[in-house]
Amino acid sequence: MSRTKYEGLQNRLMQIAPESCFFLTLLSIAEDFNADFRTGRTFDLADALNKALQQGWLGAKDNMMYNDVALLEWLTGRPAEKQVMDAAQFSGYTVQANEYTAVKWRKGKGTHFRRRTYDVYKGSQTVARGSIEAIYIYRFV
Repeated sequence: MSRTKYEGLQNRLMQIAPESCFFLTLLSIAEDFNADFRTGRTFDLADALNKALQQGWLGAKDNMMYNDVALLEWLTGRPAEKQVMDAAQFSGYTVQANEYTAVKWRKGKGTHFRRRTYDVYKGSQTVARGSIEAIYIYRFV
């Protein structure tokens, strides 16, 4: 599992890539998928960042993720689908083996993305004092 590699990583990258939580969360999903399904695919942070910027999936000036599905497909080599639920819809949902989740938190105007079981940014005040806005479910087909 990629937890030890990604947990807290955003803290260390804040000076060069502020607001990178969604991007890092997607990298952790792709790495987990590649390990779980033994795809043999690997990538590193620099290559993923450069590709995302080059393709316009990640905004160079605003660090906004514009095409999360395209990034995941490039990282895994597999088609991906995205479904968005609110917390109430997700409460009875069973995540399947080929599905991975990202949680979008909101506090005021701020948002933060994280995995359900850990955070790329340890100590997020958006998580501590905010609420879940949406849960993204990525399904690899």
